[in-house]
Amino acid sequence: MLSVLLFVTALKADDHDFRIEKITAGFVYNFARLAVWRELPGDESIHLCVLASPDFVSVFRNFSGKRAAGRVIEVFEFSKKMARQCHILFIDKIKGAAVQCQSLTDNMNLLTISNIPDFAHSCGIIGLYEDDNQLRFEINIDAINKSKVRLSSYLYKLARIIRENPG
Repeated sequence: MLSVLLFVTALKADDHDFRIEKITAGFVYNFARLAVWRELPGDESIHLCVLASPDFVSVFRNFSGKRAAGRVIEVFEFSKKMARQCHILFIDKIKGAAVQCQSLTDNMNLLTISNIPDFAHSCGIIGLYEDDNQLRFEINIDAINKSKVRLSSYLYKLARIIRENPG
């Protein structure tokens, strides 16, 4: 009886995690739809790089081939070898320790998104967080203004806006 209860509890936790992963991937896809890369040639695809567990990467692969902002999305598992080719980088909190902030800010054509706590406060552009059992996001206005990526004003209306240097 105890083993059945533990299995059901584990299954529910896994279902919750998978649901959050799908919602997170949907958020990232919508960010891609509402972003413009100023220095991206007109016919080039958007390279969405994902630094996460293989299962989480597979959730993002569902968006490969879909269109966002008039461009085809290609999904890649992140590697240092292709870092300069990424237009969007999603970093899962489980893999977050492997990323150096400086390497993220070197590529000005990169939209960085993560669910790492305080990601947007430290070195990212968009930070995802849970509040009252809902996924929400914040945008670091200073970080996006330094980049060559522009976001739709619609996102600013929905986001919590933060600054690198408040005051």
